[in-house]
Amino acid sequence: MSTYTPFETERPVSVANLNLKPRGRVFPSPSLWKKHIFYQILPDRFSDGQEAERPLFDPNQPEQYQIKDKKAWMEAGLGFTGGTLKGIRSKLDYLQGLGITGLWLNPAFKQRADLETYHGYAIQNFLDIDPRFGTIQDLRDLIDDVHDRCFVAL
Repeated sequence: MSTYTPFETERPVSVANLNLKPRGRVFPSPSLWKKHIFYQILPDRFSDGQEAERPLFDPNQPEQYQIKDKKAWMEAGLGFTGGTLKGIRSKLDYLQGLGITGLWLNPAFKQRADLETYHGYAIQNFLDIDPRFGTIQDLRDLIDDVHDRCFVAL
């Protein structure tokens, strides 16, 4: 694994101030996109990177996982569940083992805080990452790891 590309501490506050010069390693677009197998990820729903701290499902005792309050369980799916950019990074070996060669990441940009927009489509600021998903450096580190594995990231 190579070193990570640090993100600038001075971030632009408007699109007019963006520096579009490539920083760090650059991964070229593939010549044939049809040769890639993409996996779309909703950051909030994919992984928080802490699965090892929770018990695995035991198929011999399924009753212990039975929902006690179905209404509360159904409503819980309407809000954030805790997936992060670091959680995605922790599963790159798994995705590579599936034969995935490209990741399509749902927006991780800063969302409206007053809405439960876990899907990423209530963007408030295209120049920052939603703190529920991590930091802009977490995104940069994920991109570096993805490119080190020769994944395509969209």
